Amino acid sequence: MDLFILLISIAIGLGRFTIPGHALSYAGTYEAFAHIWVGVLVMLSFDARWRPLAPVALGVITALEAFMFLMR
Repeated sequence: MDLFILLISIAIGLGRFTIPGHALSYAGTYEAFAHIWVGVLVMLSFDARWRPLAPVALGVITALEAFMFLMR
């Protein structure tokens, strides 16, 4: 599993140099922050101190994001 995490992390890091970027924008900044926050909520979901709050928050923002995606 350690090797898997290392290889995927290297691939993601190298991908940053091969995938064209875009200019800074309000939408892009929100998207980056939202992805980081989802990762935080996923990790907090594994900690008993933050259950059931973290999984519920994750489910709610995921549902809102899906709704917004389908409405646009």
